[in-house]
Order: sequence, then C-alpha cells, then structure tokens
Amino acid sequence: MSGQTAPQRRPRKDSFIESLRIQGRVIGALFLREIITRYGRHGLGFLWLFLEPMMFSVGVTIIWSVTGMAHTQGNAMPVAGFALTGYSSIVLFRNMVNRLSNNTSANKGLLYHPNVRVVDLIYARGLLEFAACTMSLMLLSVVFWGLGLMALPVDPLKVIVAWLLFSWFLIGFGMIAAFMGESSEIFDRLVHIIMYLSLPLTGAFTMVSWMPVAVQNILLYSPLVHGVEMLREGYFGESIAATYSVSYLLEVNLAVTLIGLILIRNIRRNLIDG
Repeated sequence: MSGQTAPQRRPRKDSFIESLRIQGRVIGALFLREIITRYGRHGLGFLWLFLEPMMFSVGVTIIWSVTGMAHTQGNAMPVAGFALTGYSSIVLFRNMVNRLSNNTSANKGLLYHPNVRVVDLIYARGLLEFAACTMSLMLLSVVFWGLGLMALPVDPLKVIVAWLLFSWFLIGFGMIAAFMGESSEIFDRLVHIIMYLSLPLTGAFTMVSWMPVAVQNILLYSPLVHGVEMLREGYFGESIAATYSVSYLLEVNLAVTLIGLILIRNIRRNLIDG
C-alpha cells in the first residue's frame, strides 16, 4: 500500500479578484436587464433613463424662476442653479429609495441563480438611478449655462465628491429600505408618506445659513443636508456660506452601509423559502 498522500489543494491567490470580476459581470448584466425591462427597446427607449429626471428638474426650475419661490444669496447663486442642485438631489433621493424598497420581490426569480445575490440587485438598480440622475444633472448644467441662467461649477472636483457621497448614503439607506419593504407590508404603503415628510430634511429648499440656529442644529443631523450644501458650494463657490462636514457624512455613510449589509443578509433565504 502506497504511503503517498493526496496533495493538499492550495487556495488560489486570485480567488478574491475573480469573485469581484464575477460580481461585476453579474451587476453589469442586471443593469442592462433593468434598462431593457423598464424602458423597452422601442420609441425613446433608454433615453427615458435621463429624460424623466430632466423633465422634473426643468419643471421645478421654471416654476421657481417665474414665481421667485427660491430665496438665493444675491447673484452668487442664481435661482436656476439653486433649483437644479436642489431638485436633482430630491429626484435621486426619491427614485433611489422608492425603487430599492420594492426591488427584491420583483426580481425574486433571479435569486435562484447561484451567482446572483440580493446585494447585486440593489447595486444594479441603484447604479441605474445614479446614472440617470447624474446624466440629467450634467446635461441641464450645460444647457442652463448655455442659456445664461447659471455658470458652470466653480469646483468640479467638489461637485463630484459631494454627489458621490450623497449617492453612497442613498445606496446604504436603500438597503435598509429594501429590508423594511420585505419585512413589512405596512412599510410599502408608508414609504411614500415618509419620503414626503422627510423632504425638508434634504436641504433642497433652503441653505442651512438662512435658518435660525435652532433649525440649523436640526438640519445638520441629516446627512442629505451635508451632501447638498457641499454640492452647492462646488457649483457656486464659498460665497454662498455652505455648512457641511465631510467627516460626518463619511461616518454616517459607513454606519448606514454596514447596517444595510447586515440587514439584507437574510432576505434571500426568506424570499426563496417563502
């Protein structure tokens, strides 16, 4: 009898990288599937991806400009720019939370595929909403600049960082909303009401510096306010007296993302078993 033993299988060093590649391909496929499912292959098709948020933003900008509803700081922040930065943020907030809160049940069948996880569904749909609102914000910024309604961003890098931090928070919050949507039928009915009631905490309709100190302290608890304030400073410079904390936004984003990842771990099991 041979004394040789079977060689032990050594773990592949590139297994983590390969897993990332597989997840990237899965998310990319889900992203394309989401576009085709939602917008179809005919008519305007995927153009609705950014036309929809653009129309909302343009409509609000026109109303605010005509009625003078937006109070701005002199010529430092034109009404069109104030409305664009504020309402683009609201559209991303609304779309991201609403879409992610009922995302998993609608795609339950995909979870039987071994490479598809709940987090992939959330990332794919979140990426779609992010892409749509980002394209809308960029195109309208150029159009409004061309029409002489506002200037191009003073600090494009700050705009990018603010938009990414704002979106990161919404992805994490969206994971929590996805868990709540799966765990409670009542949440599905209440989410729209909650969204409307939380609009004042987005910072879209005002600047923190315009408010009384007591109100400022309340607003600054909201990470959304920090994101919008930073976004506006990137667009219009430091003359608008924006109030925000990047470190606070990072801390909240990390906490919300960790909570979201923990909560969605059992969603797949509940959906398949149910």
